[in-house]
Formats: sequence, structure tokens, C-alpha cells
Amino acid sequence: MISNIQVLRAFAALAVVFYHTGYFIDGRVHTDFQGVAVFFVISGFIMVHISRKDAGHFLLRRVIRIVPLYWAVTLLSVVWYVFGFANPLRTLPILSDWLVNDRMNLLNWIKLTARIEDWQHVQDVIRSLFFVPYRSASGSIQPVMGVGWTLNLEMFFYLVFSVCLLLNQRFAPLMACLVLLAFKVIWLTGLCTADACELYASHYTVFFIEGVIVFYLWDLTGRRYVHKARPFVVAAAVGAAGFLVWFSYHLEFMPAEDRGLWPWLGGLAPMLLVWSALMLHTANCRVRASWLIGLGNASYALYLIHTLVLDTQRTLVVRWSYLDAAKNLTGVAVGVMISVILAWLLYQHFEKPILDGMNRLLRLNRPAIGNSDAALSLEGRAENADLPSGSGKD
Repeated sequence: MISNIQVLRAFAALAVVFYHTGYFIDGRVHTDFQGVAVFFVISGFIMVHISRKDAGHFLLRRVIRIVPLYWAVTLLSVVWYVFGFANPLRTLPILSDWLVNDRMNLLNWIKLTARIEDWQHVQDVIRSLFFVPYRSASGSIQPVMGVGWTLNLEMFFYLVFSVCLLLNQRFAPLMACLVLLAFKVIWLTGLCTADACELYASHYTVFFIEGVIVFYLWDLTGRRYVHKARPFVVAAAVGAAGFLVWFSYHLEFMPAEDRGLWPWLGGLAPMLLVWSALMLHTANCRVRASWLIGLGNASYALYLIHTLVLDTQRTLVVRWSYLDAAKNLTGVAVGVMISVILAWLLYQHFEKPILDGMNRLLRLNRPAIGNSDAALSLEGRAENADLPSGSGKD
């Protein structure tokens, strides 16, 4: 297990949660500290890493990793919002009264509210579950659960990577990167104007490419020079983290005409951060705090569940003003704490058992192949969620 990567996942997920609290640092800066970018760089790295160990059943293993929890939380979010549970102060008293005094009215309300006959809504849910990009009523290209836009990009990357693996395992990472770049050209030149092309041309896919580059940088330098250059690696890790935080804060104050190359340099910070974390791992400078590694394990669940928590918390502000996460750190702390607790429970009692069971079935139903168990362990419980991103920016 690469514990340093798990810890980066933990911090990236927390950064995304912080972003969605709506809190402005110094009343001016609203940022996720590139949490989604870090997730995508890690994802690009992991895809190359596991495909080098075992390319068999690549796409199936990715589906096992991503789909069950995403479907569960997506359907939960549909129920949560459609039936008004995101506003418990209004909904729960009414439902409690109907449950006790007027069950027929309760059943009629459920039937009318479910929106089963609203074909557009049903279609949106189906497209969301199957990672089909579409433009929502708000005008943005995102599924019914907003943070799922990053999962659409993740699944697209996995599909491209798996096809490239079938063509040539050795050069699959390079071919996948070329496909990602090709979509940018196709979109910019107007050869494809569909919603899917617009999403797949997102600048965020550059971070998948950075993750691929990180693998080769680590493979080239990690085993040869890291022990001789440990002070440099430590300095690089601290510098990358510091620059990422500094850049995320100060970019808000840079006029567009003065930014120059700063956005490009800032875009390299997640890559440098992940590379230095891997180099520290090779140099045996590893985070061993079990609670941080555990939070990294639950980072995918945290990424998916936190918006339901924060949206619900916002409706409670009318009664408890200290819960206003957009205006005070007490609200931020409460929202983050509840999100982390629910994510941990979701990971322990839903995600982890399903992953273990499905991976066990996959191993039982295929012949032993080289390092397959090691690969499964790396991409499953040990290396956990590849996303994210999530919304850092939805």
C-alpha cells in the first residue's frame, strides 16, 4: 500500500468538501486547493501502475471500483432531494403528522412526488447512472448528483485506457494520452459540438496525462536516485504543497491580464505533489497514521456523500445560525465532521464489503495471472478511490 497516496486522497477530498461549504477565506477566496486535480493525477498514475502489473479485466475492475457506491449515492440523492429530506425542518413535521393521522394522504403524496411519470427526470437519472453526459436544466453538463461530472470523466478515461490496453499493453498509456488530446482538438476545431465532446475536452483531463507522466518519472528516478537525494525530495514535497496552497489563494487576486504563465505553473503543482509523495514512499518516508490512511480509504465515499450533508445543513441555518458554513468556521467544522463520519460508515458497511465480495468473485472465476492479486489489492481497498473530483468545481 502506498500510504502517502492515500493521505493525499484524504486531503484532496477534504479540500473538495471545504470548497462546497461555500466558505470564503478572508471573505474573498473560494477554492478547493486543486483537490480534483490531485485526484485526477493520482488516477492517471494508478491506471498505469495497475496495468503494468496485470492488464486483465481492467475495465471490469474499474467498474467494480466505481459503480456500486456511485449508483447507491446517486439513487439516495434522488430520493433525498425529490422527497424533500434535504429540508428536514419543513418536511419531517408534515410527514410525521401524515404518518400518524393521515396515511392515505401520505401515500398519495409519495405517488405524486416520486416523479415516476416525469420522463425527462427519469431519463436524466438513467443517463446519470450510466455516465452519459448531458446538459442539465441549469445549463451545465453534469448528472443529477452534481459532483458526478468527474465520474463521467473518470469512466471515459477508463474506457479509453482499456481499449488502448487491448491494442497494445506497453504503449496503452501513451495512446490514451493522445486520445485525450485528440478530443481537445476535435472540440476546439468544431468537428464535434456534442455535450459529450465538450465534457471530454475539459482541461481537467490534462491531469490524467500528468498522472501518466508521474508514473514514468517515478519509475525512472525513484529506484535509482531517491536515497541519494532524500533532502531534495523532502524539499520538493514541501515546496509543491506550499506552492499549491499559495497559488490557489493568490490566483484570486491576479487580474486576468497579469496572470501570464501562472495558471500553467499552478497546473503542474498537483503533478509535482504526487511525484514527491511517491518518491518519499520509495525513500521510506511514509505516513503511518492509521486515521489518515483510513480517511484516504473513505475518500471516495466522502467525495460522493458530502454534498447531501452540506445541502441539508444549509436549510438548518434558519434555526441554528452557527451552522452557516458559508459565513463561519463553526459551520465548516460541523459540515466536515458529519461528512467524514457518514463517509467512514458508508465505506465500512457498504463500499468495502461490496468491493471485497466482488473482487473475491473475480479472483475465483479466472485463472491465476502473475501479480493479479497484488494489482487487485492496489486498486481496491489499499489504493481506494480514484476520484474525485470531484466537484471541486461543479
